[in-house]
Amino acid sequence: AYDELYKLLIIPNNFKRSLQFDYKQYSTRGIVSDSKNNLYIATYQGLFKQENGKKQTQLLIKGEKNGLYDILILEKNDSILWGSQEYHRIKRVNLITRTKKDIALPEGFKIEYMKEKSPGEIWLGSNKGLYIFNKKTETVNPFIEDGYFLGNIPVLSFIEAKNGKKWIATRQGLFLKEKGKDFINYKNINPSFNYKDLLTLHEDEKGNLWIGTSGKGIVFLDPKTNRIKNLTQSDGLSDNIISGILESKEALWFSSYYGLSRFDKEKGFFALYYK
Repeated sequence: AYDELYKLLIIPNNFKRSLQFDYKQYSTRGIVSDSKNNLYIATYQGLFKQENGKKQTQLLIKGEKNGLYDILILEKNDSILWGSQEYHRIKRVNLITRTKKDIALPEGFKIEYMKEKSPGEIWLGSNKGLYIFNKKTETVNPFIEDGYFLGNIPVLSFIEAKNGKKWIATRQGLFLKEKGKDFINYKNINPSFNYKDLLTLHEDEKGNLWIGTSGKGIVFLDPKTNRIKNLTQSDGLSDNIISGILESKEALWFSSYYGLSRFDKEKGFFALYYK
């Protein structure tokens, strides 16, 4: 510029667009990988498979036309896929026979989060609290530990940390469950944690928590020291609504309502991807 000298950092774009065309764009809701690194992609226009080096193909499931898929879980045998449909019912898809079974949920029950708990059970974060789905009996029951239940609090994410502590992201803030103790709002432990509407949780390799929020960016929490740091668009984040967090060897990746942010763990800066 005429009055300043700027240094630009050029970062190569290693991404390419998928399921996005000039004539149609697919609403992608969830992605899982199988043991061969093939991807299964949940969309509101059906279920797609992306094999290495090939174009995406739509999986035609018997009795279904352009089915709605939200969250996905793939069993370790790569043959059974579990998903939610519009967050109000569960789908069990057999990828070998290409057949499905729809499982109704209790009236008024809405799935916000799904994660495999064990070979026979799935964690369900819901608008009514933290629940467990039994695959064999196809029943949904509240998660009760040591006689305690979280309560009727909307749960959007959940992790069981390396030290056994359970962290729950909710609309009302961050909750902690330690063995032998009741669920507690983390704000009661650390009053400086003044964040609600928490959308996603991730524990990094050092045991720190990275928390995605709905409007306040990312909250970094060191549970050992209770140190908190808030990262927002002012710090280089692409957007302040964070819906997903993944970790690679060198970086943390944050998906948002506007772009993808890559946080370099060593250098401490963001690279942004919008297209």
